[in-house]
Amino acid sequence: MTTGPDDAPYPNPLDSVSAPTTQWTRNNVGEAFPGVVTPLHYDFVVRAGELGIRGAYAERGVITDDEAGESDVADERVMAVFKGRLAVNVDTMCAFGDRVSETAAAEIEFGLLGYVREDVPRHPTTDRHALIAARDPEVRARIEPRARELYRDVESFWRTSTAPDVLADVDGAPRRWQEAWDHFLEGAIVMTHVTTFAGEAFVALLTACQAAGRPELLARLNGGYGDTHDDEMSAAMWALAHDDLTMEKFLHEYGYQGNRAADLYATVWREDPELLRPLLDAMAAMPEADGPETTSRARVQDRIDAERELLDALRGEAHDAAVQAIADARRFTVLREHVKVVSQRSLDVVRAAARTMGGSLADRGLLDDPEDVFHLLAGEFVTTEAADLRARVAYRKGLAAEYETIDLPVMFVGTPTPISRAGAHDRAAGVIEGLGVSPGVVEGVARVVLDPATSDPLEPGEILVCAATDPSWVGHFLVAAALVIDVGGPMSHGAIVARELGVPCVINTVAGTSRLRTGDTVRIDGTAGTVEVLERA
Repeated sequence: MTTGPDDAPYPNPLDSVSAPTTQWTRNNVGEAFPGVVTPLHYDFVVRAGELGIRGAYAERGVITDDEAGESDVADERVMAVFKGRLAVNVDTMCAFGDRVSETAAAEIEFGLLGYVREDVPRHPTTDRHALIAARDPEVRARIEPRARELYRDVESFWRTSTAPDVLADVDGAPRRWQEAWDHFLEGAIVMTHVTTFAGEAFVALLTACQAAGRPELLARLNGGYGDTHDDEMSAAMWALAHDDLTMEKFLHEYGYQGNRAADLYATVWREDPELLRPLLDAMAAMPEADGPETTSRARVQDRIDAERELLDALRGEAHDAAVQAIADARRFTVLREHVKVVSQRSLDVVRAAARTMGGSLADRGLLDDPEDVFHLLAGEFVTTEAADLRARVAYRKGLAAEYETIDLPVMFVGTPTPISRAGAHDRAAGVIEGLGVSPGVVEGVARVVLDPATSDPLEPGEILVCAATDPSWVGHFLVAAALVIDVGGPMSHGAIVARELGVPCVINTVAGTSRLRTGDTVRIDGTAGTVEVLERA
């Protein structure tokens, strides 16, 4: 674990130091963790995530068991935190890719950065190819049953561990924490495998579309499956809004969700169901024709039509490869969304356990507020109890306040130079460019939503402009006419759900929330990846 400067009074894992040539990106992880994370979040999510990614590569034979451990040096890690923001080490990931194949590093880099650096030396090696090839069939064959078994186990574990009587069990909280760690770590390993296989399927689909001379089919092909977890949740939310489902039953399935639910510090729906109210009110006013069943049916048919168009344009081996790519894309995309639920439910058990222990510490006079526990590390209150908890909290709260006043570039080399939030991006008229990940052209009024809990409610037909999304935003996708998202890529959550629901989407705009304001009239093109400002509010 990185701990910050040597002269700091207490460990600070939220500000690393990088070598001057290491390439970092916040693009993918920024979707799940768009803002400043807490020390406890780092201690659980980032550390387990690091071990999970490395564990998956070790299972495949890409790295040795010794390399599967966690380093305290930022440049040797997969992930590190700078000024409270999580970033991925592109060079470490590319080094893993160099061991897989001659092209894997470039494919990983493109997925992380959106381009491939031309001036960076590559070091592909065949040393581990035989081991990787020997293990690959078993890893692929086992991944789906492994993921589904884990899903079932964690579903039961989450419901049991967040029951009201269990939440009051202070003595059992450390045990629930450890069990959640074990589940989250296994989920991180499985997620890494599934994401790798989904990425390979995406590249195979792209190759097939290019071979057919139909690259525009890609966005229609990679979505519209109709049976992802978010499809199920959007249908349940619609039913709740139209009084066809009770809140109790909805929370029984989806109570772990909420804005920024991937952040340990978040307040989720089981803790405050009223967070759902503005969105439910907006959905209640919408006609049945705009509901998820209708839109999903249309999107599924569009995908089927696109598959037919692609396969009709190919022959021989190219045709057979496209059939396999279509099947793999569906299998691993749907599976990826289900594994994400494993992570979020495990995380919610930790959230609940932390708040239980925080309440006990506050009752004993050791903390001023139960929520202060999120500014601690696990070793300071879960496994052992530090003597100066208040001082540690005060020190880290001061750092968090400092980090909130600045921002960081989405991509950077070496230790990043902070950016002042004031005036970071101008509002000059023109075109904002991003990635078109869900097709369609829409003109409408923008609604900038930074936090659903505090922003004015999204109205039906408005264009949603946001920094990032997580599964709790799926209801907003139903209400919005189109989406503009600062952070993400073709395989990000926002892109996948947009394609599932048939909502035009431009992602990775970087500065959409800074350059647009609520009330601006804009035109978005979900194929070209452009957002044109037609009229300022």
